[in-house]
Amino acid sequence: MKRDVRILLLGEAQVGKTSLILSLVGEEFPEEVPPRAEEITIPADVTPEKVPTHIVDYSEAEQTAEELQDEIQKASVVCVVYDVSEETTVEKIRTKWIPLVNGDTRRGPRVPIILVGNKSDLRPGGSMEAVLPIMSQFPEIETCVECSAKNLKNISELFYYAQKAVLHPTAPLYDPEAKQTCCFGHPLAPQALEDVKLVVSRNVAGGVQDDRLTLDGFLFLNTLFIQRGRHETTWTILRRFGYSDSLELTPDYLFPALHVPPGCSAELNHQGYQFVQRMFEKHDQDRDGALSPAELESLFSVFPGPPWGPQLPDTVRTEAGRLPLHGYLCQWTLVTYLDVRRCLEHLGYLGYPTLCEQDSQAHAITVTREKRLDQEKGQTQRNVLLCKVLGARGVGKSSFLRAFLGRGLGDARGPPEEPSVYAIDTVRVGGQEKYLILCEVAADSLLTAEADASCDVACLMFDGSDPASFALCASVYKARSRRPGGPAGGRGPPSCSHGPCPNSATTWTGRSPACSSPPRPTCPKASRHPACPRRSSAAGTGCPLRPCSPALARPSPARPSSPGLPPWPPSRGYQQGGPCEGDPPLARAGWGQLWCQRCGTGLGASADAWVGSLGPGLGLPRCVGSCCAGHG
Repeated sequence: MKRDVRILLLGEAQVGKTSLILSLVGEEFPEEVPPRAEEITIPADVTPEKVPTHIVDYSEAEQTAEELQDEIQKASVVCVVYDVSEETTVEKIRTKWIPLVNGDTRRGPRVPIILVGNKSDLRPGGSMEAVLPIMSQFPEIETCVECSAKNLKNISELFYYAQKAVLHPTAPLYDPEAKQTCCFGHPLAPQALEDVKLVVSRNVAGGVQDDRLTLDGFLFLNTLFIQRGRHETTWTILRRFGYSDSLELTPDYLFPALHVPPGCSAELNHQGYQFVQRMFEKHDQDRDGALSPAELESLFSVFPGPPWGPQLPDTVRTEAGRLPLHGYLCQWTLVTYLDVRRCLEHLGYLGYPTLCEQDSQAHAITVTREKRLDQEKGQTQRNVLLCKVLGARGVGKSSFLRAFLGRGLGDARGPPEEPSVYAIDTVRVGGQEKYLILCEVAADSLLTAEADASCDVACLMFDGSDPASFALCASVYKARSRRPGGPAGGRGPPSCSHGPCPNSATTWTGRSPACSSPPRPTCPKASRHPACPRRSSAAGTGCPLRPCSPALARPSPARPSSPGLPPWPPSRGYQQGGPCEGDPPLARAGWGQLWCQRCGTGLGASADAWVGSLGPGLGLPRCVGSCCAGHG
């Protein structure tokens, strides 16, 4: 919808263009009328559509032809004013003004036109009979209004219809000649069209309005075809719009050919989003920016059944039981990503091919390139990303999805027997807005099947008070690490995972040794970590719990000195978590440096001993020093 409206008044001299503008502004007929009125701006808050409106006058005596063309170029709508008491001004509409406004087809879309019959006080009978043939000839004419600047009759209505012609134009929605050609392959002769309208108007009250067939008139016309044995006419229309002999939409219409190769995904493109947004605006009858349950029912009245289930309130953002435009677009995005065939069916029921003048609704879909190519290039053009949320039962996966939609723990709205496993919203990624789908994976699945592994990112959730839930996440991570294409888990020095590294896109866990950022000097969780039960172990096997320093086994203060080795910090208890209070920065020692308790040899950040050092029971680092060879 346009943000402002610019109305240009054209017409022969002395037809009352300036008087109409001054009567609107002054609410009285001006006794003295200047040759041309100044441009008038009406604020948005005093117009019915809440859109600022500019009204521009034209005077052939004061303006050149170049200035006129410039004003036509800038106009949103043109009001062609004529004198109802002067037939010559009516004829000039056809021969002069409409060709002047829309004669140059190179300019693009036609400018909507309002015919304005002024001085209706001088001719009580009106001039509609003379104007109707002109309206039939030129589809860009939206309507005709007869008014009187002297009596202030229909003045405000005139400018309301002009504004409406811009914000809600008729021409893109209704073109009888185009639809006749679309169905039957050739246009209807003008006289034949007039005969059809005449028959309908004589037999159906309200069958013709504003020189156009209404729904009642169209249905009567097809009934007449059937009664007179012209069934082929009705069937030609039905089959052209996808109906079979059983009056069902055919599979060829609902499910056009669209191939999505493995590793690729389907997304709505710009045309698709524009279409579904138009459907939203059409059925948002109260213009509050959200669809109520009744408005949603109206939108889906052409469907065999409700296409979106009761889980909708727990899948997208809603507002007091209503579906805003943002949530509506998110739901369309989710359906397209998960089941593009179903999306094509929905677009077919809404009439996408007809309304968008495309041969099928497949034109609304874009198939992305393979994710493998995105990974190789390190960038993606996809607008929809999928995140699988995994974890043991009871760790809070469902609450995490609700929080993603801005809801609290008690805001579940879907039926408890059919909980939603999806949530979708938009996020900012690298300065661009992307759709992010969160999918909750059942605890007994956890990426063990290849179908569960098909995602862009996996979120492993655990309960901080339940070690078993963390062990489950660790086992899932290790299982995926061993698969081709899985994450390169287990390599790189283990480190505190309490916070991100400012010099790296990864978290502290598994950070590259090249990162020189020091760890946090304090750990907020240090006070909760238990002391190591093997601290005094003579065998020097190290702590089975994950220590809070980068090393999994600390030497005693009596470690043998070695050239080039950094000073070792004072010995302290083994703890589980991140850096403890008082630990000096370890980056100066080379991130991930290890020391053997047995011989004092440095293990280095690239040692294979790090593989699998994820936590209790998952393996401890081994020494690579010559004195410890074979001991491990």
